[in-house]
Amino acid sequence: METVRFAPRPFILYVTRPDEAERWAGLLRNAGYSRLATFTGKTSALEREKLLNQWKGNELDAMVATSAFGLGVDKGDVRTIIHSTLPESLDRYYQEVGRSGRDGLASASILVYTDEDMGQARRMAISKVARERTAFERWRLMIQQAQHDPHQTDVYWLNLERLPARLVQNSDASAEWNIKTLILMARAEMLELVALTKARGDESPQEVVSEEDARFAAVRLLQDNLRQEEAFHAALAEGRTRIREAGQAGFRALLSVVTGRMEISQALRQTYSIMRDGIWSPVAQYCGGCPAHWGATRWQSRPVAPVVPRLNHFSLRERHKPWTSRWPLATDNLLFISVPSNAHYAGRCHAVLRVLIHVLHPHTLVLGPGVAAGLEESVLKGSGQPPATWPFVEDLRAGGMTGQATGENEVRLTVWGLGTAVPIPDALWTSRAALEILVIPDNLVHPVHPGRRLIDTTPHIHAEEVVNDLSR
Repeated sequence: METVRFAPRPFILYVTRPDEAERWAGLLRNAGYSRLATFTGKTSALEREKLLNQWKGNELDAMVATSAFGLGVDKGDVRTIIHSTLPESLDRYYQEVGRSGRDGLASASILVYTDEDMGQARRMAISKVARERTAFERWRLMIQQAQHDPHQTDVYWLNLERLPARLVQNSDASAEWNIKTLILMARAEMLELVALTKARGDESPQEVVSEEDARFAAVRLLQDNLRQEEAFHAALAEGRTRIREAGQAGFRALLSVVTGRMEISQALRQTYSIMRDGIWSPVAQYCGGCPAHWGATRWQSRPVAPVVPRLNHFSLRERHKPWTSRWPLATDNLLFISVPSNAHYAGRCHAVLRVLIHVLHPHTLVLGPGVAAGLEESVLKGSGQPPATWPFVEDLRAGGMTGQATGENEVRLTVWGLGTAVPIPDALWTSRAALEILVIPDNLVHPVHPGRRLIDTTPHIHAEEVVNDLSR
């Protein structure tokens, strides 16, 4: 859910089973996401067409889908692919990730899975197919009543609703299992599936449809003697072995990538490089940047500090008035506190800051140039105040003090580091804050008279006096 919250839109959330898609869609809708839909193998042809039009027309921000969401889907601006389960092969994962960023702009792919998902993917890698005896019965009936295509003499049209007499099924279930038989034969390289249609293609031109809506199939035979049961079983057994080995290899390839044992471009090269008809067809390996190739410069996971815009108005706080009414101010709202510039500077800064925060409750603590790392944490924790009342912390150690803004009613506490040559910015002399308190080393150079210290000509108070006053 956190991934979905931050994912650039539009995105596809891939799952393995239709029930997973419905469950995720329900969770997302309950969380307030309404511009989404589900697309699975159980989605009807009419609903598929509607969803594809909505998807292409930017009426949906998200599609929760199984691998069925792929054929005919060509949307260029998909920004994120999320896998909430582990695919059964590297090929499926690669195909689904490839449905994002087709417009050439950056996209993201996120894979999140559990040990249970790994077991499911391993089982799916070895497909469940029709038994050999049932497969041959179905094939024999379809091929016996097949019709030649008038335009392609090596293509046969098969009626997918043909059913062996001993089997009792409705037409939808019969067509589904007959298609599974043909897909098994195609994967075993026994035939080539040319087309799936609702009506026989030699009778009238038909639009190619999905497996679920098909009632006729056009096939091209790749092996002889497939009408003979013995030859059929032999070819299918050999094909099953290849299918099983390919499934296991695909799962192992994906597993090697997600566990970090193999860089993904290397795994893809091994997956798609093939030897066919004695000709080696290699795939070039290319990496656009990944942890395996970043080497010593690879990024580490870092929490990103939230960016809080500066406030223009603060609540009124006047706890400082009893003291500032008798302390020497440089201007009506500017107080300099000097700290001896010696080896004890950091410790004395810590002491005065801690008591100022505890008593005056400033809105803001500014870390100026030269301040040591970690000072703010030790000061805030040592102030005795609950974290909810701690001041905002502005870290200006790297960016400098130029153009520093202030808010109305703000009580701001700024500390300078020892040995810095950065002068007090002009903006602080004309600040609209209720009170500017600057803790500075006593040797800080005057911005106008470089040969003098700032405190030589500017009203100020010593840190020790402040601590004593506020500690009474």
